Amino acid sequence: MLWRYIAPPAYRFDFILLLLIQSQKCPLTIKYHTNEHTFDQRVLALLAEHSEHWLEAAFCIPSSCYPLLNSVRQRIPLLKSLALTTNDCKSLPRIPGFDIAPNLRHLDLAFLCGNLVQKISAPWSQLIQLHCNFIEASSLYHLLLHTPVLSQLHICNLFDDLGTENFVTDIVFIHLKTIHASECSSRALHFFLRHSLNLIKLSIFCSYLTSNFIQNPVIPVILLCLQVLKIRVRGHSSHLIDALVLQTPSLSKVEFHSILGDRSEDGRVEEQWGVGKQCLHSLKDFIQRADCTLTHLNLVLEIVFDNSGMVSLLKALPSLETLNIVVPRIECVPFRAMALASQFFPKLHTFNLRLLIQEHTVDALNDLVILATSSSLLNIHFLASEYFTHVQIADWMVLIKAQPPMAPVKEDSTGLMLD
Repeated sequence: MLWRYIAPPAYRFDFILLLLIQSQKCPLTIKYHTNEHTFDQRVLALLAEHSEHWLEAAFCIPSSCYPLLNSVRQRIPLLKSLALTTNDCKSLPRIPGFDIAPNLRHLDLAFLCGNLVQKISAPWSQLIQLHCNFIEASSLYHLLLHTPVLSQLHICNLFDDLGTENFVTDIVFIHLKTIHASECSSRALHFFLRHSLNLIKLSIFCSYLTSNFIQNPVIPVILLCLQVLKIRVRGHSSHLIDALVLQTPSLSKVEFHSILGDRSEDGRVEEQWGVGKQCLHSLKDFIQRADCTLTHLNLVLEIVFDNSGMVSLLKALPSLETLNIVVPRIECVPFRAMALASQFFPKLHTFNLRLLIQEHTVDALNDLVILATSSSLLNIHFLASEYFTHVQIADWMVLIKAQPPMAPVKEDSTGLMLD
């Protein structure tokens, strides 16, 4: 494969022509982002001539230019992934050309409004992955009705217009197994969750600027198959957790990530302690409402807080087997209370700890040693730094050296921790 990635307008027309000639019959990844001032019709026509070799294609072009892609119809046999967006979605004409694409499985739509099934010519019935950004709930509903085998849905900025139409209440999107939702209306998100009864994984992100997650639905959503829930909030607001009303008896893994917002709005340290504690209490209440048996918990908390909130949370998780914690300071973790592991969580066998700020007290380190020696079944991984080489605690140093470092935290597209 000589050439694979072609991204005008960064490349000039002559260079793009050379790339396409040199690529011969290799699969191509095309990315064309432009506007009405830089759009070059020759480039789009040239790319369309080689559509038989498109493997992935992403276009962000003026809406009036999309009809030029009609020439690729029945000439995209390899295309697996397609992304379409524009800056002037209100004047979006019908987008033809993509209805016959036998291998197309992934469609990414951004800033496109209205009845997209009518506007975009695509093989909706064969799609398994759909990304939508800035979309009304009614438009998304119609998309899901035409994607019967869809298994993954990524939605960002979902707007609530549910009062404008009548929807079939007994429809179920039976193949939908994963939903990633970011900055979505609470009511609209709960509406789609009620129609996704076979959901296995759910990821939600909400910033502290989002006011849509402040009203709780009256009736809880029952998701019998949900196993993994990832929650990410910015600004340490507990509104998102409080607004989730779910019953998930199969839920076994929760990842909660509270990230720093604008430091000027995070308040004083004294205020942060209370906010962090409230987040943990809200998380505990949510898990208890969910009526689940949690075995894995990942916590990433970028704020200093009173560890009594974590004590209350951990006491509510007797079935916990794996605990991963990322906190600013070691004092945030209640090692002394956790030393009663046989009473706290008798099934816990792995504890991973990462610290964001390398300032620690001898008492906290000694409490960590006590926790490690309180149960022979507890496997502690601690991410140490060079600072610790200067700490003169023989027992503690032996403990740390005997344990492998915790693997780096991986992140997905929403920033949440993954296995």
